[in-house]
Parts: sequence; structure tokens; C-alpha cells
Amino acid sequence: MDLPDGVTAEMLEDLQRGEDVRLPDGRRVHLVRAYAPLSGEYGPRRVHVMPAEDNGLPSIRLSPEYGAQVPLWPQSTAAMVPTALMERLIGWQRDFESNCRWDSGWKTEEAKARWAEQASALEVDLRLALAKRAEVIVDLWPQ
Repeated sequence: MDLPDGVTAEMLEDLQRGEDVRLPDGRRVHLVRAYAPLSGEYGPRRVHVMPAEDNGLPSIRLSPEYGAQVPLWPQSTAAMVPTALMERLIGWQRDFESNCRWDSGWKTEEAKARWAEQASALEVDLRLALAKRAEVIVDLWPQ
């Protein structure tokens, strides 16, 4: 994988673990994966450097991932989330793992629609719960 200027192999490992990675000048480093809606295929993951942010708040990414208990990245930020909301997020993650296969996509359109509807409500509630404490970034890659 080609790495942008300033991004090291160690940073790439941190990204793959879901950690918040920034260059010394404050720019955030992300792993992104292109999705082709017509073919339904995902491209390879690549590293992307985002512009520096001004708000100074930590970022929490809401994104499902196979093998994760909680769909929040970095995982250590889960402690900031109220218990009732955390239980809903864990259920949403389990629904993803039960109904979306990495190699063939969603088992049914109904499962996909239910999951997406829950994602919208969870995003709103997460933003409200973390207002002024963290920036919420949403990455619903399997949609």
C-alpha cells in the first residue's frame, strides 16, 4: 500500500486498530475504501490525509467492523457513551455481523433497511450524547 508523505508503517498499524492518527501538523489520517454501487464491489483500502480541523475535539467514528464488540473507533472512546446508548450500539453491531457478510453483502434487503434505519437514530443520539465533548464521524461502509 502506498503511504502519503509523513505517514509511517506504524501509523498504518494504528489505523488498522481503529486508533485516531494525526500527522504532526494536526491533519487526520484515515483508511478509506471505495465502494462501487453498480457492481456492489469494494476497492482496496487506501490511506487518506484529511485537512487539519479547528474544533480541537476528539473524534469518534461510528462504523461497524467485523470482530468488534462496539462500533466506535477508537474503541477506548466507548467510555464516553451512556450505558443505554452503548447497549443499542452493541446490538446494532451484532445485527451487522449476523446479517452482512464480507464476501456477499446483506443477507436480505429487510435486514439492510432495518440496520440503516437504526444507524440514523443511533447517529442522532450519539451526536446528542457527545455534544461539545467529541466530534462524531459516521462511516457506514456496507450500505
